[in-house]
Amino acid sequence: MRCHAIVVALVLGLAAPTAAQAGCWATVQLSSVPDEVRAGYTWRLDLTVKQHGTRLLPDARPRVELRTPAGLKRVVPARKTSRVGVYRADIVFPSPGRWSYTIFDGFVPSCGRVHTFPAVHVRP
Repeated sequence: MRCHAIVVALVLGLAAPTAAQAGCWATVQLSSVPDEVRAGYTWRLDLTVKQHGTRLLPDARPRVELRTPAGLKRVVPARKTSRVGVYRADIVFPSPGRWSYTIFDGFVPSCGRVHTFPAVHVRP
């Protein structure tokens, strides 16, 4: 019986996430999506970054990454706003066409993840 209890404890210990893994994810909520976007115009985007989808992260370092199918890439850092956990990026798509965008949530120091969103067609 004692051996059985040791085996169960070992299995549960291996299956349980560490404290860092359990708390090491965030969600990103967008204030808007890029509908009817035109090249050269600004899309003002507020990002709300929350640990576990509930706790606002005051010291995240999010950024928006834009890409074309041809490989053109643009990175737009988001800056803090007066609201805790809310960051702003002013995004300008430099040319028309299909652009994909991702958001790195900036959950520092080592928990940051990339969040993927549907591509957008930017009009001339």
